Amino acid sequence: MAISGGVQSPSEVARCEDPAISATLPCASCWSKDYTKEIKVHTGKRYSDQLNAAGESYNYNFGTVQYKLSILCKTKNIVVVEIRFKNESDDAVNNVSVTQAKKSLLEGVKKYWDNQFSLKVVDPKCGTKILPIEFKVLFVKSDEHYIFKIHDEYDREGVTGNVLDVSKDTGPWTYAHEFGHCYGLPDEYGYNPDAEENDQVVYYKPDGTLDTPMSVPIMEEIQVTQLQR
Repeated sequence: MAISGGVQSPSEVARCEDPAISATLPCASCWSKDYTKEIKVHTGKRYSDQLNAAGESYNYNFGTVQYKLSILCKTKNIVVVEIRFKNESDDAVNNVSVTQAKKSLLEGVKKYWDNQFSLKVVDPKCGTKILPIEFKVLFVKSDEHYIFKIHDEYDREGVTGNVLDVSKDTGPWTYAHEFGHCYGLPDEYGYNPDAEENDQVVYYKPDGTLDTPMSVPIMEEIQVTQLQR
């Protein structure tokens, strides 16, 4: 993790380590550094897990996710989650469709993700800081996190490895869904249509323990609901 900022002076260290002072007056070095890191991590049993009705893991291979995380607690008081996409498209997809696809991706992220969440930082000496989370999409020619692959037609959009496959007509809501997969969120539905009971999705908490599993419908039920709307 890249860290910038000066080293505390002895007087600052002494003041920060004095509970009587730090409890009432923030330490001089509080929130004095920004943090930036390129994330590339395998998500299996790290962010979430998918279970059958009996609570047994399917042991799915969720793959590796990539993004850039910046915690700007000194300069801007925000968190930035950035994903860089390199565009590729079928020969049948013209420039107008490529432009529209990029626009739809940006619209989906802005509407459903950007500034919809915040990070609460609690420090025993510096107090509490709440940072809004900005989700950022960049289109690049190299050094991408994901390939943004636009097809003339694509039956079911999805993220496979480092490729986001979409149709030229994919809409903002679907882009918002797939964007979540790009930084590790699972599908909140089951894949087994023959299951007698619903599957479960469980998330890992910051301390590494599992949260309470939640029951999720099978994919076919979701598709039928969408068709009826």
